[in-house]
Amino acid sequence: DEQGSLDIARELSSSSSRAHLAAVRRCRVAIDSGSPSAQAVREALLHKRLVPRLVEFARRREDGSDEGLGREAAWLLALVASSGEDGLKAVAAEAASGALDALVALLRVRAGDGGDDAPAASMRALGPISRSSVMARDALLDRGVLPPLLARVRSPACSSSLRHGVRLLSSLVLGKPKVATSALGDAFPVLAQLLGHQDDLIARDACSAISSALNGNDGDVRAVLGAAPDAPRKLVELLQRACGVAPELRESFDRYDRNRSGALSKRELRAALKDVGIDLDRAGALSVMRRYDADSSGTLSLGEFAALAAEL
Repeated sequence: DEQGSLDIARELSSSSSRAHLAAVRRCRVAIDSGSPSAQAVREALLHKRLVPRLVEFARRREDGSDEGLGREAAWLLALVASSGEDGLKAVAAEAASGALDALVALLRVRAGDGGDDAPAASMRALGPISRSSVMARDALLDRGVLPPLLARVRSPACSSSLRHGVRLLSSLVLGKPKVATSALGDAFPVLAQLLGHQDDLIARDACSAISSALNGNDGDVRAVLGAAPDAPRKLVELLQRACGVAPELRESFDRYDRNRSGALSKRELRAALKDVGIDLDRAGALSVMRRYDADSSGTLSLGEFAALAAEL
């Protein structure tokens, strides 16, 4: 409500670092947990034009003046950027002021400093930012996003985190005009390895990136094959695997994947099963999910959904 918005604005505009940290953390937890107040908090941050203030706080992690506040502010910026088009624009507008530096730095957060949720939030935000313009993509590369991103993709916390990481990595490769392949060389062995991933969304993003790079000049092709010599073989295997899924099954999967995440949530799974006469409560849907969720991501990929359909 309006009073809540005024309280947030007042606390973030005060001179007390303790009040700043408490307010930022409260806002971050509200949005991250999807609490009933999440939308009101998000609107307060945007409508009261508090994003520049958050960027100011986020810079304090880099200069060492207040690492705790800086980390929380960067985390909150990531959540705001990934919460909708207006949030994305508000954070992207502060790129030159330090917003991108803060989000890239968030990828390097150690497990004890913010778990794996903070880097995952950063990847979820940086993907759309990198796709918003060539200038934003190049700015991320200039700020050294690739090394910490590849570290996260090589050792993902979970399947969902890996999806966001690969989507971001793919967007860095796919943008036009293309980035020099030599500048992305370390990415191609990682992407080639992911062509065989059982999560179809991850495999498709990796496929798009490598296919785009191979569709360049002779120098680009030699650079990609030099970094990932088995990429062509893995691309063929991925194509064969995709052709093995019946078109009707893929169509059915896409119909129930309403948020186009590339995987079915428990709610989407319940809707799919209900349409074939299997009406499950939440506990029943969770049981089915656990049985077929091979990678323990909490969702069903196309391949996992195909395994379930084969037994119905």
